Amino acid sequence: MSIGKFADRLRRMRKEADISRQQMADELQMTLVSYGDFERGRRYPTVENLIKISDMLGTTPNDLLGYKTMLFTEAEEYWSSAGYAVEIDDGGIINLVREVEQEKFFKADDSDVLDYKPATREKISFASREVFVRYTQNAMRQFDQHIRDERRAFLDKLIKRE
Repeated sequence: MSIGKFADRLRRMRKEADISRQQMADELQMTLVSYGDFERGRRYPTVENLIKISDMLGTTPNDLLGYKTMLFTEAEEYWSSAGYAVEIDDGGIINLVREVEQEKFFKADDSDVLDYKPATREKISFASREVFVRYTQNAMRQFDQHIRDERRAFLDKLIKRE
């Protein structure tokens, strides 16, 4: 994590909460210059001050540090590589969406014409970022285990041939 990104997030969240730098400094019992160092990216707050700042801004230390943002970005990349689009609706619900082709069937009269059904949207919804990230982490673990099992089976076949 970059200290500059932390400083940008802190400044943005403070302005959104309509709190002045002086109010932040007073609440943290430090000088305005010392608090300003946080927003200028010169230093990080102590853990105690990080907790106080996040309480004042109505957020969490993870949000301030960008931890959830990094995990969410990794989760988005994972699903987009699997052909899904990640959509977030107005209520904050996260949806994994992809177009799924329907099967094509030959008509009953044995003609060469196919009975085509248009693609449908497959959708998986998550109530929060945390649930989405946990689901993704579990899916990644299962995929990794599947790959390990496939490699093990392949090596077992090679060994049996010899």
